Amino acid sequence: MNLTDHIINVALLGTATRELITTDFPEELQETLRDIQAKAEDAEALFYQQSALGFAFARAGVEAQSIAGVTNVTEAPEEDKPYFLREVGELLTSLYLNKNQYLLLYAYRRAADKGKLIPPAYLQTLLRRAFDRNNPYRYEEQHWLSLLAGQRGRWLLPQMGFPVWGESGNETWETASHEERKRMLTNLRKNSPEQGLALLQTELKNESAAHRDELIQCLRWGLSKSDEAFLQEIVATDRSSNVKETARRLLCSLPDSELVKIYEELLRGKLHFNFLLGWSYDKIEFTPEMKKLGLEEVSSNKNEKDDRFLLRQLAERVPLSFWSEFYDCPPEKAAGKLAKNPPFQKLFDLSKPILNFSDSGWAYHTLKENADEKNGKAQADRGNSCAGHAYGPRAGRKCHFGYERKAGKREGRKRSDRESEERSGRKYHQHGRGAERP
Repeated sequence: MNLTDHIINVALLGTATRELITTDFPEELQETLRDIQAKAEDAEALFYQQSALGFAFARAGVEAQSIAGVTNVTEAPEEDKPYFLREVGELLTSLYLNKNQYLLLYAYRRAADKGKLIPPAYLQTLLRRAFDRNNPYRYEEQHWLSLLAGQRGRWLLPQMGFPVWGESGNETWETASHEERKRMLTNLRKNSPEQGLALLQTELKNESAAHRDELIQCLRWGLSKSDEAFLQEIVATDRSSNVKETARRLLCSLPDSELVKIYEELLRGKLHFNFLLGWSYDKIEFTPEMKKLGLEEVSSNKNEKDDRFLLRQLAERVPLSFWSEFYDCPPEKAAGKLAKNPPFQKLFDLSKPILNFSDSGWAYHTLKENADEKNGKAQADRGNSCAGHAYGPRAGRKCHFGYERKAGKREGRKRSDRESEERSGRKYHQHGRGAERP
């Protein structure tokens, strides 16, 4: 029988019938037991003190453990944001335990918009998942938790053996898989585009062509003028045509890049618009240099001439500022004019440059112009309909409502008047005939 079982047995039988035998206790406790026995007031107090000593020894030992290697832990800092209710923390934990990873990411995004923090009691479970190497979404979860964990979460990371937010960049790149590297680079580009670019410049040459192509695509996050030189170098020196094409498309997305300026120079002076005659186009010849610019020579549409096709490609790759210069008006008016009467008729795809440059203002004025045009046509159709009714067989009708009702009421009143007059006449004649009888 071990020490704790012996104490429990005595407690069950009672100190009046059973005495705790202290000789079964470890040698380290004998001296302390003798002191307790000498100072105890009665048998019951003696048993309480002896059993407390025995349980304490069984749990932790008489002497404290060595503090070698133990570091002091500072107090967690205070938060400046309020916490969510406990139900929110329970919901997030439940989504994790039930492996609803997409709902968990969605919940993180929604929670980040509220300006509150996850209760501290649920942070360890969620942080442990976010730093699990087998979690394919760990970098996305780390990003959202960096916004939802607050100062306490940042303080808790070193205690759990995890790196602090934003300090795990190059350390794990060598051991990370390709998918992990893509997520790591994407996260860096979202938070610090310069660090992401520096990391890619250092490590890209060690990757295969397929991996280089996918890693370069991560530059679309936070793409700016500072990325142009690196992308131009890839276009000029990389051995893979796919990688070159990816870098060229990214350069096309920069409105002020040298490549877009070349497109503008090739297109400038080749398009003409007259209010009465419409659009006219100058001839342009395809050159080998244009192929290097990503332009195609022959259109897949048999009804489209090759020189028009070349001009259309250029027109779909220039920003709104080019059309503002072309129409000599502010950008918002240029967007409306282009949407109302675009060149190349139905072949011109206005959505391509808008999406390519991610120009929300251009999209807004285009949609506004299309909506105004539709409303104008609808009003004109209604006006023509009303005018046709005014001179047609149903004259007097006003937009399906006023005049027709009034005309119907007038006709109804006339009909009721005639009927009343007829009834009055019949009564008169009846009374007259009755009066003539003897």
